[in-house]
Amino acid sequence: MKRNISKTLLVISIGVTLILGSMTGCLSELIQQLTETDWTWPAIPSDNTKKTTESVSSSGRTETTRSTETVSTSTAGRQLIDFHNETTTFDQLIRQTLIAGLDRFERSIDLNAVVTTYLIRESQIDDAIDRIFDIYTQLYLASPRYFYLNGSFELAYSVEQGDKDRLSSLFVEPTFWSSTDRLTAEALQAMIADVNRIVENQAGQIRQQSSDPVEQLILAHDWLIQTITYNTTGDQGTNHAGSALLNQVTLCQGYAQAFQLIGQELGLDVRIITGTSNAVGHAWNLVVLDGIAYHVDVTHDDPVPDAGLGEPNRHIHLFRSDQQMRLTNQWDEDAFPACPVDGAFYYRNRGLVTSTAVDLEAKIDRFLSTITWPIEQTEQLEVLLDHPVTLDPSSAEQAVQNALKRWNSGKTVYYRVDVQKGVAIVQISGQAS
Repeated sequence: MKRNISKTLLVISIGVTLILGSMTGCLSELIQQLTETDWTWPAIPSDNTKKTTESVSSSGRTETTRSTETVSTSTAGRQLIDFHNETTTFDQLIRQTLIAGLDRFERSIDLNAVVTTYLIRESQIDDAIDRIFDIYTQLYLASPRYFYLNGSFELAYSVEQGDKDRLSSLFVEPTFWSSTDRLTAEALQAMIADVNRIVENQAGQIRQQSSDPVEQLILAHDWLIQTITYNTTGDQGTNHAGSALLNQVTLCQGYAQAFQLIGQELGLDVRIITGTSNAVGHAWNLVVLDGIAYHVDVTHDDPVPDAGLGEPNRHIHLFRSDQQMRLTNQWDEDAFPACPVDGAFYYRNRGLVTSTAVDLEAKIDRFLSTITWPIEQTEQLEVLLDHPVTLDPSSAEQAVQNALKRWNSGKTVYYRVDVQKGVAIVQISGQAS
């Protein structure tokens, strides 16, 4: 029999959208604001046993009826277990068995070694399932090589009945994406090999450009934004690293897994964090550098519709703190490492930080002086508004207008300005789009 368990395992994004305010303004007939739309970014049994199967996913916990038969079986040799205390050896056995089964692409992973080793009463089954769920989740989030799975699973078990009912058999059945469910083990191996080749090649190119972990992750972030298009259809079958790296289209989890794969190939500590964004399921990354964790949300730095190759990248969600990410993202903060420091290293390492409106105007002046006409593509400046400065979008736009007044190009200029998570973004173009 099957039971559906409601858990927050991996909530899949079906379309995360952040609408950034676009300011209006006009300097003269020479200066007009970009007229495009608002910026958007988008979770065996044996005989004489009670037979139960649970579906563990992010969808909901429902219990179905289950049949009951009676048998008396010896419990000799089984270890008693208390799930209210540490279960280190139990956890290790579960983890090792799951890894072995997943690496063999097993559709049903036999955990009977657990029930022959441990005496698990029927009253403890929910506690045991909770532990298996946690172990599976930790393993899945830490191992992007299992991208062809969607993070949920079905759990089938049998319960012997006698003087005290006890667990007698246990199986975990991983759930695949719709796009990978019908693939054979050989086809899955081929897909993984293709993904690994791309990851290894990209990591190799990144190493040639920089040996600094921060710069390496910036390069990985920018390459993914330039390479991948967010799937506005919300097709969950594309929500994994295989689709992201092989087909260049995905949803939030595909971005996060691809970034994690490249980061891990570079030897860096890159993890996945799950939660919501504007009440929609979402996945992004945590990176740990010198013992300090930072948020990275590649999905939210990739504009929708896709900006295309050659367009500037945003770095608003790169190496950010809990405080900044709370403005748009929500997660179980007890379940993931704290990110107390706002790194924002892209800006700090490039001197793109300001604490006054006057200095912001000066940076915009220097930025405008580098533009060569005619402008063939959008030019962009990002500046971190460091403490104690507080500039709202209208103040930032005024700084742009002041700079543009001094910069008399004799050309019609289209521009737009926004401030998000303490970052001012200025875009200049020679034509409306």
